[in-house]
Amino acid sequence: MIFKVQQWLMLLSGLLVLSAGQASADESLLGHWLFDGEQVKANVVTDAAGGNHARVVGQVRIEAAGELQAIELDGTSHGVEVAPNYAKLDAIPRKQITAEVWTRIDRAQTWGGLVGILQDNGAYEKGWLLGFMGDKFSFALNGAEGDAALTYLAADEPFARRQWHHVVGTYDGREHRLYVDGKLAKSSQAQSGDIDYPPHAFYEIGGYRDDDEFYRTAGAIHEVCVFDRALSAEEIARRYEAKIDKLPKPSPLRLPAIFASNMVLQRDGELPVWGWSDPGGEVVVKLNGDQASAKADEEGRWRLKLPPQKAGGPHTLEVTAGEHKTVFHNVLIGEVWICSGQSNMQWGVNASANAAEEIKAANHPNIRLCTIPNVLKDQPQDDCDAGWHVCSPETVAPFSAVAYYFGRKLNEELDVPIGLINSSWGGSVCEAWMSREKLESREEYKPILERAAGNLWDGTGMYNAMIHPVIPYRIRGAIWYQGESNSPRGYQYRTLFPDMIADWRERWGQGDFPFYYVQLCPFARHDHEWPELWEAQLMTLSVANTGMAVTTDIAEVHNIHPPNKQDVGLRLARWALAKDYGRDELVYSGPLYKSMRVDGDAVRLRFDHAEGLKSRDGQPLSWFTIAGEDQVFRPAVAVIEEGEVVVRGEGVKSPQAVRFGWLSTATPNLVNEAGLPASPFRTDDWPAVTAGRH
Repeated sequence: MIFKVQQWLMLLSGLLVLSAGQASADESLLGHWLFDGEQVKANVVTDAAGGNHARVVGQVRIEAAGELQAIELDGTSHGVEVAPNYAKLDAIPRKQITAEVWTRIDRAQTWGGLVGILQDNGAYEKGWLLGFMGDKFSFALNGAEGDAALTYLAADEPFARRQWHHVVGTYDGREHRLYVDGKLAKSSQAQSGDIDYPPHAFYEIGGYRDDDEFYRTAGAIHEVCVFDRALSAEEIARRYEAKIDKLPKPSPLRLPAIFASNMVLQRDGELPVWGWSDPGGEVVVKLNGDQASAKADEEGRWRLKLPPQKAGGPHTLEVTAGEHKTVFHNVLIGEVWICSGQSNMQWGVNASANAAEEIKAANHPNIRLCTIPNVLKDQPQDDCDAGWHVCSPETVAPFSAVAYYFGRKLNEELDVPIGLINSSWGGSVCEAWMSREKLESREEYKPILERAAGNLWDGTGMYNAMIHPVIPYRIRGAIWYQGESNSPRGYQYRTLFPDMIADWRERWGQGDFPFYYVQLCPFARHDHEWPELWEAQLMTLSVANTGMAVTTDIAEVHNIHPPNKQDVGLRLARWALAKDYGRDELVYSGPLYKSMRVDGDAVRLRFDHAEGLKSRDGQPLSWFTIAGEDQVFRPAVAVIEEGEVVVRGEGVKSPQAVRFGWLSTATPNLVNEAGLPASPFRTDDWPAVTAGRH
């Protein structure tokens, strides 16, 4: 049974009643919880009607009861009476309070609440929250009645991961204080928070609420206490010292977050598996009747390869190191693609065309979705906060629309599991997805590195935090939608983009894996810069195993994020189906310029992928221009003759060059028999507007 969020609040308030008065001789103790296992698991989903529902399963030991009591907060209780009690929740003091938690954070997070109670009864929010912002712990407490903003404090120093931390937030009616590991981290008498906690929100024990409306566990919770008064600094220090040596030790066996239940592993190739354990210890990995082993090095790192697997599942992946074991469930074998770029790749299904219908129909248990959080780092990271979800109406909404429609088509055509890893960030530049070593390989990239020295956004930061942690997880290939932020340097993109592709291929060590990308949609911006970025993308087709989806016909020229992401995903899928999955009969590209010859006052153009050249809308061919020796381009008339396009222009007797779609707002109508549009191009190599920009 699934309960509304406010019902969940009622349940937790019942737990407060249950534990109060039992946990300690300290009469100021309102509640005390001890937790068994690694974490309390939680998930929140949004139903088709837009209502939030919560479902939680966790094990809680109430100290005074003296025994383990399992509580499933979905309406089923075992050995514990769970009953709502508004009076007790109302009794939580808002002028004096202390919240204490022993917690371990395993991976970096953007922000989140570790423990807390927030309630909106239609008039005000009340309660407390312990959590973190970035790498820093924070403490929040509600303001005056009617004020939804919470006051918060954030510690200046980051926390150490995979270690237990004692975090205490306390408020005495005048001063807010935050303690980390027994020491004062921050205090303030009046500080207005800039976190806007939405109404009807609840931040539960052991997890956090992210931008996608999902609660995900961040690490482990060992103990939580709530007091009805402000503890002194001496009391907090004593509580820290009394417990620090008695806390459970985290397992030394650990794998990066890209390995998780519900994941898809790539079929028909050796499967790298890696992680950390006790130095010198043996690690054994088992999957589908096969196993492999490795010995951890002096730093505890290990890596091995499982033999190739056929598509199928579900399986379990079992990892054992001595007495420690980790098991991943519901693992499928199929096709894995990494999906990257900027906002048009990040754009969710919920923002694409026909969103409500698409979300409702997204029940595809053999498609699995993984999103890498947006994080910047100045050094390559070994791990990130990732997780795999089964594709469903509850999980697909915020996921990359282009990636989803691409994967859905592959799943329909191939009837094998599909795994999609979305690592994208709106507004990002190409160089941010490249390693420092690759950027250092060319002198012309020196200005990029100089910019990046002061701002990770300008180079290497996304590669370090959002690509490096995934390598060498085996993939079939990559799809890419990016370039808008590089359009002022379109000429540089001729080398920058191929170098990025080469960088990924070198580091994955899988050879020239397929890399398919989207040529930008027309957009009313920088008339001649945009076409030069198009040209750089077209030229990248000379790189082995690449393909380009042209989108000039599905644009909204005043919208940089056209909602038709379905056709974008389908066109990328055409390349993959034809090139990687044996669908030789499939037309996968629109017409691509091949050659020209001057014929009197006309230019005759030839194209690849030109079978059945035609006008998409039955109107005369559009967006052709022609120039003579004066290099001044004039409107041209273009017609199709015997599989060629013949171009003439009034007043141009000795033509020298033709350009097609050479304007940022151009939406030309030349297509082939499959209805796929021709790429913009130019036949000349006259000076580029963006040449020399770095």
